[in-house]
Amino acid sequence: MKPVLKISFLIILLAIVVTLGFYGTNVKYYTTNQIALFLEINSLLSREGIRFWSNVTALGDALVLFPLLSFLIFKNTRAWAAFFGAIPLSTVLSHSGKAFFSIPRPAAIIDTEKFTVIGGVLKGATSLPSGHTITIFTMASAILYIVLRKKKTRHPVIWCIALVIFASIVALSRVAVGAHWPFDLLLGAIFGFLGGFSGAALTFKYTRWWHWMTVPKYRYIHVIVLLALTTAMIVEYSQLLIAWLSLIVVTLVTIKLVLPEPKEDYELSP
Repeated sequence: MKPVLKISFLIILLAIVVTLGFYGTNVKYYTTNQIALFLEINSLLSREGIRFWSNVTALGDALVLFPLLSFLIFKNTRAWAAFFGAIPLSTVLSHSGKAFFSIPRPAAIIDTEKFTVIGGVLKGATSLPSGHTITIFTMASAILYIVLRKKKTRHPVIWCIALVIFASIVALSRVAVGAHWPFDLLLGAIFGFLGGFSGAALTFKYTRWWHWMTVPKYRYIHVIVLLALTTAMIVEYSQLLIAWLSLIVVTLVTIKLVLPEPKEDYELSP
């Protein structure tokens, strides 16, 4: 991307963040002006069914998403490292944003009989920004940044469209399950983009902190991390199909990790 386009893009993001910031500081104005839009989107999306949205929205939780994408340990180690590199900024933006705005969840404002609630009823003042949206856009933007940095990447436009659509569907699930206001998703997407960009950028600027991930003798660390994530995931989401799909992926990845490996290291992703 050319410098002018990068600067323009960052200015647009900053303008949106500032606008949402001023908008979000007035709790009553922020919530009351979204009630009609929230109810309409929630009613429209929830027609797809409880099982569908329960599985989709779980993809916004790192406990499910990380195990599901664990195959990247072999396919693109840099992308796998970028997820972990993005955690500090994404976590700070998520927690500080929720603490600063203190926006009540929809269920704290609207009678739950008027809209569809899938899963637990959330009533805390932690609506803005959407944490699940931050997580899924962190993943999407990290992968996208790394993919687009490769000169030989085929069909970059298709990659962009596919990842943005996928992340947007997961983000919209937060309205479908009755957990967030629509504008929570917008700020969450921006914060997620910044988090994913930071993680990917760190893998290009500094390689020593993650290069150990490409060395077979340290594979046991991957196994420990995956086992910890998977255990927590099954405890939390044992009733969901997507959790068991993640478990299958982790099982296959773990088997490959513990099996004898050729002497050469994994390929260091360019």
